Amino acid sequence: MTFQSIAKVKACKKAHWCEYCGTRIEIGDPSLKISGVWDGDFYSVRGHVECESFWHVVFKDYGDPYDGMQYNLLEVLSDNADDRVADLKAWEKDFPIAVGRLLSRLDLSEEAA
Repeated sequence: MTFQSIAKVKACKKAHWCEYCGTRIEIGDPSLKISGVWDGDFYSVRGHVECESFWHVVFKDYGDPYDGMQYNLLEVLSDNADDRVADLKAWEKDFPIAVGRLLSRLDLSEEAA
């Protein structure tokens, strides 16, 4: 049996990492606590509200209703860095906060390289 539970947290009591964008959810920030069972395995993740909304839109293009899709949006998008940035820029108008977090992560990873 597969199930999923999503609880909205008005203000985090401790810091967490967003499974969708990979950035920090600060103390006091709102978030979602998502848990469930997929293919018999239990999971529990935290995410920014904006990132979870963006993930659902990306799922329509990249996800599979039977196999699912990873939470980490950067792993879901193209392996080609230029294509990934172009994809994100296309969604930036509708999801400015989530896309901004992902683009900042890409900038930081390029600086480290």
